[in-house]
Amino acid sequence: MFVVKNGVLQEYNNDNSASIIIPDNVIKIADGVFAGNKSLKRVILPEGLTEIGSGAFYHCTGLSDIVLPTTLSCINEDAFAHCYNLKKVDLPSNLSFIGNNAFRACHHLESLTIPTQCDFGTGIIDACWGLHSVKLPSDITYVDAYLFSECSSLECIDIDYNDNSNYVSENGVLYTADRLCIVRMPTALAQGDIIIPEGVTAIGEGAFAGCDELVSLHLPSTIEEIGHDAFKDCSSLAKFDVDGGYLTTIDGLLLRGHKLLACPPNWQSHNNVLVVPDFVEELAPYAFANCSNIYRIVLPKHLMSIPQGVCARCSSLTSIDIPEECEVIPSRAFLGCKSLMNIVIPSGITRIEDSAFEGCTSLCNIDMPDDITHIGSFAFADCTSMTIIDLPASLVELGGGAFAYSGLVSAAIPYSVQSIGKCAFACCSDLSTVSISPKLSANPDSSWFWDCPNILLS
Repeated sequence: MFVVKNGVLQEYNNDNSASIIIPDNVIKIADGVFAGNKSLKRVILPEGLTEIGSGAFYHCTGLSDIVLPTTLSCINEDAFAHCYNLKKVDLPSNLSFIGNNAFRACHHLESLTIPTQCDFGTGIIDACWGLHSVKLPSDITYVDAYLFSECSSLECIDIDYNDNSNYVSENGVLYTADRLCIVRMPTALAQGDIIIPEGVTAIGEGAFAGCDELVSLHLPSTIEEIGHDAFKDCSSLAKFDVDGGYLTTIDGLLLRGHKLLACPPNWQSHNNVLVVPDFVEELAPYAFANCSNIYRIVLPKHLMSIPQGVCARCSSLTSIDIPEECEVIPSRAFLGCKSLMNIVIPSGITRIEDSAFEGCTSLCNIDMPDDITHIGSFAFADCTSMTIIDLPASLVELGGGAFAYSGLVSAAIPYSVQSIGKCAFACCSDLSTVSISPKLSANPDSSWFWDCPNILLS
């Protein structure tokens, strides 16, 4: 039934047993040994075992009980991912590593305590819908707010404050130790109307991500900063309330002085056209990100720049005029604006940064000025409606994947281009004709036109 070589469990040949005890001589379970086993419900691992391999119990959908030994030090990536019925896991105090996605989509897992001195990867509890509480190790120095992605039942993020100088938990909410920044609001607590305590100055990146039942947020006068994607996927958030001070709200927009901090994702008006007040001098990064109802944004003409991710994932946005004083289209500025069909880039813009228009699947017409010298990586990737692009004679650098997965039929690369990144036109299935300078064609990179079956270079 068990195939063990040099202490490593390499195979298991019985698919019918509901409960098994791993032999005492096993010190490691190899990758994928039990993956996909639908019969297993209970597994006891022996003392002496130190490592569970990648995907060892992946998609064991009947597994509800696992007994881990005190000697276990390493759980590798995907080890228990998609074990939908796994309800309880007691991680041993000697555990030193948990790999990426180790418990991803364990829908019935109710709680998890990560031991001290344990390093862990990304997504270890992604999509654990039934997870009510998580206790973080007392020596943790960095918490990624997206660690708790899709944990819709999460009510408490706990940490032993007496042993940690970086974070503190109050009423289940995770703050920085000075209590000035909300690091993560548990999804199940963020329902209806939420009041942020006075004294908090910042809402961290992704702090409320996925809180789709949050309707309104009452902010203290002390708030100075809203982190990137703080309200990503907060599809019901329609209103900010403020206590005054430097904070104000105008037509639903949150402002601090002359800086526009955020727009609620569920912002609405009678015509869904958002007009930014003329006195605004600065936009915060991701200021309009994830606003699904906005059709058009009117920006003040005097703005000198637009920030990173300013309109990312505004899925209904069809029109925006970029201020003429701008010099750069920043990274992810219009990422995922899938309704945006036309864009005019004003003269004076010299750079289009990484992923600026990635995923703009309706974008079919873009007017570029002759000032552009740089188009970043994946700048127009997955622009499936873009069949032709007129690249300016000023262009010097074309980033990797710049037009990958786009709908391009033909392209002319100017003689001014000195470098092309890997996979710049990869997976453009309709691309048939490309003109390129002899200087570049003399030493082509085979990845430039990877998986372009109809390509003809000239």
